[in-house]
Amino acid sequence: MSLLNGCSDPTYTHREELARAMVQSVGWQPPAFDSVSADMQRMHRGAACAAHTANLLENFLATPRPLDAELIDILDSYVLLSRRMEAQYQSAIDDGRPDLNNDESEIVSKCAATEMAVMQEVFERIDFDTLVANAQAADDG
Repeated sequence: MSLLNGCSDPTYTHREELARAMVQSVGWQPPAFDSVSADMQRMHRGAACAAHTANLLENFLATPRPLDAELIDILDSYVLLSRRMEAQYQSAIDDGRPDLNNDESEIVSKCAATEMAVMQEVFERIDFDTLVANAQAADDG
């Protein structure tokens, strides 16, 4: 159990872990798809990134945590958005198309915009700025 502002906070380490997962999701670079034609690379990267995000959050959610139910619901919706994006890219891959069709593109655009809003909500709910400041202070100390 960590101390935050002098108070015992049973959620602190779980929020730290969630923050790490979110940062790993944003900063992750998919592997090179050398065996894939150059024109299909974007579809494979899109599918891989969406799957990576969903997998990170599913792994986080697999362990019961003392976080509020609303945050858990938000994370569940984030996973669904990522899986929906993955499915759009996978559809193009399965069809051998180097581009999303209009419907897939619209879905991916809407999901990406919603993901950004959801990510911002998650960062606010876990007090991301404080977690980062505390981590920096611990590194400096």
